[in-house]
Amino acid sequence: QIYAASFDGNVIAFDTNRGSKVWKNNYDLSFTAGPTFKDGILVLGTNDGELIALDALTGEILWATTVSSEILAPVSIKDDKIFVRTVDGSLTALSKEDGTQQWLVNHKVPRLSLRGTSAPVNFANAVLCGFDDGKVSAYDVSNGTLLWETMLTPAGGRTEIEKIMDIDAPMVILGNELYVGSYQGALGAMALESGDIIWVTEASIYAGIAADDNAVFVSEADGTVMALSRFTGREIWKKENLLYRNPTAPVVMDDSIVIGDLEGYLHWLDKTSGEIQERINIGKSKISNAPLVLNNSIYVLTDSGDLVSVEKKIPTS
Repeated sequence: QIYAASFDGNVIAFDTNRGSKVWKNNYDLSFTAGPTFKDGILVLGTNDGELIALDALTGEILWATTVSSEILAPVSIKDDKIFVRTVDGSLTALSKEDGTQQWLVNHKVPRLSLRGTSAPVNFANAVLCGFDDGKVSAYDVSNGTLLWETMLTPAGGRTEIEKIMDIDAPMVILGNELYVGSYQGALGAMALESGDIIWVTEASIYAGIAADDNAVFVSEADGTVMALSRFTGREIWKKENLLYRNPTAPVVMDDSIVIGDLEGYLHWLDKTSGEIQERINIGKSKISNAPLVLNNSIYVLTDSGDLVSVEKKIPTS
C-alpha cells in the first residue's frame, strides 16, 4: 500500500496491487508533513504543530499531540521513538506508543530563512538533522546528546538574503556517507560516524538529492540537473533542459532518473549522460513532491491533490 495526504486534511490508503482505494478519511486538519509509515502506523504533521498517529489499516487516530511549532518535513521513526523537526529550529523525540515527549533540543534559527525544513534521518544510534544555518547535527537517539556538528559551508554574501543557506532538501544516507545540500551554499558528502566532510562543491539545493552506487543526482534551485561522483564530488554531467521549471528532487529508476516539474510533466533522464529519454504530461497541476518509484510504477502526488500512477518503461539500447 501507499499513503498520501493533502493540505485540506484528506489521507488516503491505496492498494497498488489492486489499483483501488483501501480507505480515505478527512481529519479537519491542514497537513504540511508526512505521512511517514512504520510498524503499522502513519504519522503526519500540521501547520499548527499538531502531530497525529493513525492506524495504517483503518485510518483511526491512535493519538495526537502538539509540538513547539509548524511541521513542514516528514518525521523519522526509529525503534520506539518518533523524531520531528519544527520550523523554530527544534528537534523533538516522542514516544511512538503515545506521543509523549522524550527529549527536545533547540538550534538557533537565522533571522531570515526559506520556508521549509529538512527531515531528520536515522543512522545506528543517531538521529541527524540539517538546519537553516547550514549545519548538520547528530544526536544520540536515547537522550538527545550532541554527537557531532558540522558546517557544510560558511555563509557567503553581505546581505541577509545572500546569507540564506538553509538545509531544506531531504538528506540521503548511502553506505557510510551522508549526502547533504544547502540553498545558495554547497552539496557535500559527510562521514556518518564523525561528520567529517569527504568532499564539498558549490551548489544551491532546495528540492532534493538522489544517489546510486556511483553517482549523486541533484536538482538545483534554478532547475539545473547534475550528476556527480559519489566518491569525489567530481561533475559527471550537467544539464539545463529543465531550467526555471522548478524540478522536483530526482528519483532513481533503473537506468534513469525521474523528475517532475511545475507544468505537470514527468521527465526521464539517462543516468549516465543526463539526456532526456522521455517526458509525459500527467495533468495541469504543478508537481512539487518527488515521484515515488515502487516496483515498475511511478506514483505522483500533484499539488492539486491527485494521486497518479504511471507505468513507463524507457527502451534500452
